[in-house]
Amino acid sequence: MAPTCKVNGISVAKAENEECGLSRKYNNPYLDVFTKLLLLMKWLFLAVIAFVFTSCQSGKAKEFEALLDSTEREIFLILSADSTESRRLQALIDKNPEIALQIGKTQADRLRAAINKVHQADISTIENAEALKRSSLEYYKGLLELKNVDILEAQLEAIHLKGKSEKSEQAITEIANLARSRLKIHRCLGEVEVNRSKARIMFEKANDLD
Repeated sequence: MAPTCKVNGISVAKAENEECGLSRKYNNPYLDVFTKLLLLMKWLFLAVIAFVFTSCQSGKAKEFEALLDSTEREIFLILSADSTESRRLQALIDKNPEIALQIGKTQADRLRAAINKVHQADISTIENAEALKRSSLEYYKGLLELKNVDILEAQLEAIHLKGKSEKSEQAITEIANLARSRLKIHRCLGEVEVNRSKARIMFEKANDLD
């Protein structure tokens, strides 16, 4: 038996899918298609946004990687690849500490400029970049510290060559102790390099650069 409801006190049989208010719900196929289309467009829009964000992040990761690689080459050039370092060492051998000092200061200035580029790099949106940036800066600053030892050596050598005096004798002792200072810095650099290598691997994996 069909369900009934009362309209103005009279029992009226209700048709299937029909309310007592005598209004009927109709299924509109066009409305269903439109709703599905809107949902599809929504997911496509979210997918595009995610793709754009990932692409931007990947692009920034590549830029940071390129910056580190160029900094490595620049630092190698400053410390080893060109004739500057050999001229500095030759100046010390020839007992021209003033020339060695000037070359050392120029090298230090170039190192600071290269380090500053990495320091100013914005990595806020790059995954696993913080540890790599921090360890890279620590490594570069360690190299700068070694260069400062070279500068100090030239300054002490200049004092020593001025003639026999108490300051001259003290300078000789301090020059001899510089080898120990260099060794200590090299040990620290070795530890930092291990951390830097691990950070580089994690950075490359996180940003699909390996």
